[in-house]
Formats: sequence, C-alpha cells, structure tokens
Amino acid sequence: MAINNTSNIPKIILILSVVVVIYWAVTSRVDLSGIKGSDIVFEILWLPMLAGLFGLLITTLMLWIKTKFNLRSLYLYSFLILLGSILWFTLG
Repeated sequence: MAINNTSNIPKIILILSVVVVIYWAVTSRVDLSGIKGSDIVFEILWLPMLAGLFGLLITTLMLWIKTKFNLRSLYLYSFLILLGSILWFTLG
C-alpha cells in the first residue's frame, strides 16, 4: 500500500515562501548591527534565502500552471506573496 504525501507539498511551499519573506522583511527593516551575532546569521543565510526567493517564485509559477491556473491552489498564493515581496523590497 503506497502512501501519497503530495497533498503536503503546497503547504510546505507556502510555509517556505512565508519564511523567506519574513527573513527579508526583518533583515531589510531592522538594524542588525546592534544585535550580537545577528550579522553572522545574516551572512550565512542571505544567499540561500535569495535563491529561495527567486527559486520558489519560479517553482510556484510552474506548479500553478501545472494545476491549470486553479484559483484555489496554494501555489497561486505563494506566488503572489513572493512577487509582492519582491516588488515591495525593490520599490519600497
């Protein structure tokens, strides 16, 4: 008997998208130089989070297209969160 865990993938992608956006929101709005050790954590995580931001954006778009543009899909919401955050960080 095979167990199908594919229903958890949209939830995991949505959670990862929110984590990436929260990371970038905190690091762009909070002065981390006064907090001891925070700049080390930022230096370690900025490249994976940058890859996650754009990688998840492309992945969610492809998966949303694969689900035939379903408006109830969590991929759409994840894509909108990531796209909105990119626009907010670049224009704001």
